[in-house]
Amino acid sequence: MPQASARPGVLRRKLLRTALCAALLAAIAGCGHGREYTVPDSLCGTRTDPDLLGALLPRGAGVHVSHPVSREEGREKGSVCSVSVKEDEDASSYSPAVRVQWDIVPGDRSAKDLMKVKDGRARAYGNPRESGLGKLSLLADHGLVVVASCPGEGNGVSLVLDVEVSTDTPEDVDKRRTTIERFGRQQLKSVLREQGCTG
Repeated sequence: MPQASARPGVLRRKLLRTALCAALLAAIAGCGHGREYTVPDSLCGTRTDPDLLGALLPRGAGVHVSHPVSREEGREKGSVCSVSVKEDEDASSYSPAVRVQWDIVPGDRSAKDLMKVKDGRARAYGNPRESGLGKLSLLADHGLVVVASCPGEGNGVSLVLDVEVSTDTPEDVDKRRTTIERFGRQQLKSVLREQGCTG
């Protein structure tokens, strides 16, 4: 009699174990359909930390980095590039994910004036607030704008960095803002160094 009553319990445990295993296998299989591309290690000719950039990119089957649009007229320089991701192999096009733009602006325009110009873009990125990158910086839900000094290029010369993240805003917006700020800090340091802004 005790054995007969134990059988349903054993059967239930086996079924439960089988269901858990199936769920685990499904989750593992789902992971295989995540990011099927290599995250770029440079943008606009500037070294980039793939871990920081990758945290801002969606899953997908392919990645495309635009050819940088570069400008050099006298002392004014700049570059714009973007990263797009293809959702899956059957997708007909790539969707914008991250755009990075930097400009070195001569000293006839003050850093504060440049920040006023960029204020509208920061507002378009959603809920801008001063970031940990200085008083002339705004961090938003979808981007970051920073104006920094570039003394190596001459007195009053500024570097303007603009990062836009086009992917959907996640549930944890604060975490995403922190990631944008970390990515922006790394990009800012790289561009300042590589463009001779460190004096």
